[in-house]
Amino acid sequence: MNTASYTTAERAEQGERPKRAARRGPLLLTGYAAITLLLAATFWGKFQAQGLPNIAHEPWVRTVLAAALLLALAGWLAIACSINRVTNAIGVEGLAIIGLFAGAHFAITFGSMIAGGAVYALLGPFSAFITGVADVGIPALLMAALVVLIPRPGTLMLAYLAQFLLMCLFGGSFDVFQLVPVTVSIVLGEGALAIAGATTSNLLRQPGDKPPRGAVARTALAIALAKAAAVVVQYAIYMVFYRLYYATGYIVAIALIPYFGYGGIGAALGVKLGYRLRRVAR
Repeated sequence: MNTASYTTAERAEQGERPKRAARRGPLLLTGYAAITLLLAATFWGKFQAQGLPNIAHEPWVRTVLAAALLLALAGWLAIACSINRVTNAIGVEGLAIIGLFAGAHFAITFGSMIAGGAVYALLGPFSAFITGVADVGIPALLMAALVVLIPRPGTLMLAYLAQFLLMCLFGGSFDVFQLVPVTVSIVLGEGALAIAGATTSNLLRQPGDKPPRGAVARTALAIALAKAAAVVVQYAIYMVFYRLYYATGYIVAIALIPYFGYGGIGAALGVKLGYRLRRVAR
């Protein structure tokens, strides 16, 4: 009797879960849209009231930021609509692996932030070319290895969201403006991995101890492009909302060398590491 009652209650609870998720959907969509409109209104208000003379001769900044806000809005809508389906498809084991990699990424990033202060005192803004190995290269390695272990759409999205939450909760670096580059990274990263076939085909799902031909280059290129684009958006935010000025040549160098270069090398090594980890797991 008790067992039957428990089974009935459990089935009722399982039936209520989709309904609760459906009720949360419009609230999430409204919240994401409100954040995007707030950021857009802040940008427009600053530009109209102050003229933002530091970007008067850099029209690409306004274009990049406007495109990033639109992309962020589309990304937040996509996350709200797909996150339940993605988590169900990946499963508990996959979520545990994502959490493990996100924790490792947080530990490396947080340690790099502490050590990077000393490097910045010596090299100033050029310290990014040194600290980029830990800030970009190793995280790209972990991300590529994770995609090899879980080659599904949404893996990169959940990993980025987990990393962002860890940095907000334990790293003390919450900033609503950082939602934009994070979302741009998710949208471009998921899109690039899908186009490359890393998460939408059998490219990384084929049995074997070594990555198939083209898998390393295609996966590394997708992750490196997402990281390079996100850092350009981040500098555009700095220049608009924080009224800081960076030379265009400096931003291009940062995007190409530490983010695209170190990120691509790290991701290429990460694909090979992922296959080794897959072999050990067997």
